[in-house]
Amino acid sequence: MRLLVRCLLAVLCPFTVLAFGGNMKPEEAGGIDPALADEYFREFESVCEKDNGALWGVPLQGPVIFVDMGSRDVVANQADAEGRLTRHGDLFAGTMPPEALVGNTAIEWSGVKWTMLLWQSMSERLEDRIRIMMHEAFHRVQDEIGFPMTSPQNVHLDTLDGRLWLQLEWRALERALRADGDERNEAAEDALVFRAYRRSLFPESAKDERVLEMHEGIAEYTGVKLSGMSRTRLADDVRMAQEKYKTFPRSFAYTSGPAYGLLLDELAGDWRKGLKPEDDLGTVLGGSIGFEMPPDLKGEAERRSERYDLAALRAAEEEREKEREKLIASYREALIDCPVLILPVPHGMGCESNPNEELPISEHETIFPTCRVKAEWGILTVSQGGLLRNRERKAVYVPVPSDPDARPLKGEGWILELKEGWTVVPSERERGFVLKDLRSKIQDC
Repeated sequence: MRLLVRCLLAVLCPFTVLAFGGNMKPEEAGGIDPALADEYFREFESVCEKDNGALWGVPLQGPVIFVDMGSRDVVANQADAEGRLTRHGDLFAGTMPPEALVGNTAIEWSGVKWTMLLWQSMSERLEDRIRIMMHEAFHRVQDEIGFPMTSPQNVHLDTLDGRLWLQLEWRALERALRADGDERNEAAEDALVFRAYRRSLFPESAKDERVLEMHEGIAEYTGVKLSGMSRTRLADDVRMAQEKYKTFPRSFAYTSGPAYGLLLDELAGDWRKGLKPEDDLGTVLGGSIGFEMPPDLKGEAERRSERYDLAALRAAEEEREKEREKLIASYREALIDCPVLILPVPHGMGCESNPNEELPISEHETIFPTCRVKAEWGILTVSQGGLLRNRERKAVYVPVPSDPDARPLKGEGWILELKEGWTVVPSERERGFVLKDLRSKIQDC
């Protein structure tokens, strides 16, 4: 999704990420206009009624709630189950509590499963509003139709070769979206060759890419399809994606998913019927055009890449890689080499962040430059300097606190509202500090 008008929900169990979108900041919030919210709710209902369950076999309409990022005020199209919202005509209003995570997502809150939308992500353009609302509406029902929420890391898509061959796939998809007949099919075959060659370079990548495409890619296709977006407009988006996204491990699916989806609508009209999470959109498209994988995949990929300006793209990516290595080195110094505060990642921990900023630095480690984390130990807000998540050790790291006894707890670029029953103690195994639960005996991280 376009990060100002789209949502990412990543179930990184036990670490849930809710994305803000774009470079949007909470202080940019401007408040929710009730009349405008009511208009948007009516638009949502109109599109859902027109679809009437045709796209995925289930109705997409249901509870919708807008959230203002700054004030955390909310406006909903129905009552909640716990009486936290107050009725005002046809609308229901209230305030999201500080401990609740907000973002463009599907979420259980106050006894209701909502399609949650950030008010600041509502575009003035109708097509874009419908796109994000239908994307999130899909997330609310996807478990019901057998597409579980999931979020593999796809770290390989932040490497030079991973990015290179992904962008070549996108360039071919763009060409296919702008063409018809044999020219369209030839470009689609180019995309499939680039896709297969990239995956051949990274073991297990095919599975991880497929899983995210069948989660976020299908959701974004739903938004694109029900917004009535044309192939030409989507082709423009595919072209811009190569410049818009800082990183591709999570964002790629929002480009690839709808591109393959619209092509499949033309070439295999009933492709959604019987679609399973184990299916691959590229394989389905290849079958619809009778594509056979060439025996010399590397040679064929290099030959076909000549029409997509491979040399210039490679030069640009090599320069980016140098800058990426410098950035990773600076984060390693601050969050790995220097003393840190180590916070455990309990089950149910959640994080509001911008996925376009996330920086994977290894198979198990990801940097979140800015984020807001909620866990059983409290609420951590990182405004600068970054947070390191280590999946293998089930912990997150921030620079050491300036005063371990101060409350709230603060460090360079972060503040932690620590709950009762938790304290900061020197780490026995490493330099720095660790959070300790005084209510139970836990091992030092």
